[in-house]
Amino acid sequence: MCSPAREPLVPDVLPADQAARIREAFPDLDGVSAEFAGAGWDHDAWLLGHETLLRVPRHPVDPGYFTREAAFLDLLGRHTTVNVPEVSHLSADASLLGYRALPGSTLTDAGLATLSTDQFERVAEHVATLFSEMHAIPAEETGHLDPIVRRGIDHVEWLQNGIEQQLRGVIPDRDCDAFEQFLPELGETIDTAPLQVVLHGDFGLDAVVTDDQTGQVGFIDFSDWAIGDPAMDFGGLTWSAPELAEAVLDRYRLKTAAGDVLARARVYNKMIAAGLMIHAQIGADISIEDARADFLRRFGLV
Repeated sequence: MCSPAREPLVPDVLPADQAARIREAFPDLDGVSAEFAGAGWDHDAWLLGHETLLRVPRHPVDPGYFTREAAFLDLLGRHTTVNVPEVSHLSADASLLGYRALPGSTLTDAGLATLSTDQFERVAEHVATLFSEMHAIPAEETGHLDPIVRRGIDHVEWLQNGIEQQLRGVIPDRDCDAFEQFLPELGETIDTAPLQVVLHGDFGLDAVVTDDQTGQVGFIDFSDWAIGDPAMDFGGLTWSAPELAEAVLDRYRLKTAAGDVLARARVYNKMIAAGLMIHAQIGADISIEDARADFLRRFGLV
């Protein structure tokens, strides 16, 4: 039986230089369709042949960046029962990383608001399962992957330097002062957490993939995985989806051992907003005006 004809790469969508890199690295992707799937702070994502989600950095990356993520996804896949990316392509120079695309689309604030009760509970159950199983991975199993350990002093020093080097003179002094006054609370919260676990590291609604047709729920964007306080994975949800955060915590198997997760998560929610202003100044795809507006809301300064 003849194989079905494959659609050609779309030259006016996929930049020629990126198409050439992909063809050279992955001959099996030569001639497949290409659809832009989104952009992160430092990379573009392309859906190739309707099956492969390929991350293409916009700037040179450390060869260990993608190899570390690929190895972590392999480890995670052995420990969790929920849908997470399966690595399908890693270029020889480790500059391109591809996964088998999960069905569906990423969850948004608007999408969350339209979920039925059953759909909402399904999402909450799957997030809780991911957190419960991922946070239970023995930290020693990640030792050979050179994990980032989220320590209070590291976050405080980075944020303090960001205030002085990136934000003073750009935003009002009142905002910088509120930012600085928050740092001791942040450092203490991180360093007194009752548990240190394997984290997603950048969890929010945009890490959740839902498929309306099949009801499947999956998870993406594990490039910032780390070791730290389990409440860090709840941080983004406490702001964008507080009801979901509470529903997830109700189903979270480490709830008792993890202490007052939501209280610490609200601290990390502020950390996210504060850090976003610094990232806005060093090239993130968000304006300093939008980042500051988010900061003011989360810090209660409006």
